[in-house]
Amino acid sequence: MIDKLQSLYQGRPAYLHEFATNLPISFLDDHEELELFDPLSYTESGKSFMSPVYSISTFTESCKLTTILDKILMSLYAEKSGRRDPGTLLRESQNLQRDLENWRKSLPPHLDVNLSSTVRSIPLPHTLSLLYV
Repeated sequence: MIDKLQSLYQGRPAYLHEFATNLPISFLDDHEELELFDPLSYTESGKSFMSPVYSISTFTESCKLTTILDKILMSLYAEKSGRRDPGTLLRESQNLQRDLENWRKSLPPHLDVNLSSTVRSIPLPHTLSLLYV
């Protein structure tokens, strides 16, 4: 995940690719998933809004998102992508858009943040990182 983000920020090719690995995106240690997140843990105001942290599912979805980001970097932002057939690039970008839309649709309900919703819920800071899509 960090390889993809650094590649994006620095404008360099990614070095680790999904096709070169044999590791599933699954985590066996999920005891932190429902640990409570207290945004006001250092205040004197008493109990504040407490919510499960969802750290494992957030990280899992971030990993899935960065595999799509890797495909975007490799196909659309590759060094020689400007020399490729525009029709091919368009089809690839449409497929990648579909991948992003399917990823977003498959998010667990507790991670599907909709900032325009009228429901009053406060998304956690690390969950907001999934909103780039």
